[in-house]
Amino acid sequence: MPNIFDGVRKMSDDEIRLEIALFTQTNLLNAAKETGNRVVNGIAGLANSLFQSFGSTRSMDYQAVKVPDMVNEQADRLAGLSRTELVLRLKRLIAAKCGVPEEESEITGDDRLSFLAVNEAANLYNITKYATPANKIEQVCIHYNKAFLVSLHQCIVRQTEDEIQEFDRKLQKRIDEISIEDKRELHKRLMPKEFSGRGIGRILRLERGTKYLEQTVIILGVHTFDEASVHVAAAVGVIKNMKRISQSLMAQLVWKCAARYGGSFRVNVSSLPSYASDGIEDEQKKDDEEFRELLSSTAALRSRLTGCEKLMDRVDEQVSKTGEKLHEERERLVNAREAFDRLASQKDEYSNRLHTESETKNYYSRVNEASRRLEQLETSVDRLEKKLGELDTQSGDCETELKAVRTELEAAEVKSDEKLRELSERLMNKWTAFFFRFTFDSGVFEQAVLEFDLGERLTVEEMLKELHESSDAGAFDTSLSSGEIICGLLNKKNAVIFHEKRKITKIIKQG
Repeated sequence: MPNIFDGVRKMSDDEIRLEIALFTQTNLLNAAKETGNRVVNGIAGLANSLFQSFGSTRSMDYQAVKVPDMVNEQADRLAGLSRTELVLRLKRLIAAKCGVPEEESEITGDDRLSFLAVNEAANLYNITKYATPANKIEQVCIHYNKAFLVSLHQCIVRQTEDEIQEFDRKLQKRIDEISIEDKRELHKRLMPKEFSGRGIGRILRLERGTKYLEQTVIILGVHTFDEASVHVAAAVGVIKNMKRISQSLMAQLVWKCAARYGGSFRVNVSSLPSYASDGIEDEQKKDDEEFRELLSSTAALRSRLTGCEKLMDRVDEQVSKTGEKLHEERERLVNAREAFDRLASQKDEYSNRLHTESETKNYYSRVNEASRRLEQLETSVDRLEKKLGELDTQSGDCETELKAVRTELEAAEVKSDEKLRELSERLMNKWTAFFFRFTFDSGVFEQAVLEFDLGERLTVEEMLKELHESSDAGAFDTSLSSGEIICGLLNKKNAVIFHEKRKITKIIKQG
């Protein structure tokens, strides 16, 4: 895929010098000196507040120096450098702002440096951390374009009388330079009472938003305006939101590179392997949905089987414990019956009054106790025999259900495995043909089919396509040696692509 340096290569030397000057001269220290400049009004107060909040009672004594003047002067001083030297110096500055060690700045490839620069710019606008680089570029450009127009409008409405005359003169000069078709288009979009620099300048100064200003910039071009002042104002303005100036500068660079490149950085989704036209898409979605339903029903059966197995184990355990208890109670019953029979055999002796009244009374007490014990044990044995019978019936029912669920699960697994093989082979054929610079471990395709639905696979393919077009296989890694690329999906989930240079070894879902 193209990177921001494809845009740099289309810049003029003057534009590259301006970028270098913006990076070197636009910083908090220089901005704080500009207390006399209404473009960054209040920066000294902010800086003093920051110092005081850290316990300093000393106010900073700033000089009223305009940062845009510093930028323009620095750009002029770079006039003697060759284009090669200018590009190299810009790359070093980008690398430094992105945290690349100085000794690695010149050996870091364009794709990797572009990836880091885009991430730095995306942080300014809280763009989804793991969006594809091309998507981030697109979002950064949308956000910065708005910031640029707001900053430009503020600069225009704050012009002095002398500045207004100079501004209108520049507008007139630029209007004179454009084609008759562009003049007609500009007139159509703005409908000024007076079609001149002064008439259009008046419209731009009086409008509350940036609608007409945006149309003017599109037709007349950014270079019609004082770019340095506008970019500096936009960069310094982010301090109010506790953002870094360097992030705004990087967003400005991405925006400028995208404009100079002229084409789209984004992957054409309709070209991706899993994309299908309307008619085929419905069929493909239905195919994918049916497979997801099959996986869901298989998982439900697997869960049901686990439940049946656990119930069977519990019932078997109860059968075992009840059987042991019944055996013990039966033994006690036998002993109790023997004890009762022994007492019963002595009944005649006590009936014929061969013993004392006290002995006879004790004897009948023992007979009653033995009888109650016998009845209790008989009741207990009956209860346990009934419970064991119920458990045997339940065990049989569980075994029957277990066999039925196992049979149903086996059939579902065979069906889902067949469908998985079919979809995996289909995906393998598409991916190996489309991503011909990659090799894939055999398990990757099954992983992709199992873990990602059709929409998620398109997002993964978008990231793979951008990496496929990159000359550096590790350009999008989360760290220089990770071999992992994180791709953001919906619902706060991510796809993690593992690779060994040009070999894709695994793709999993996280979150």
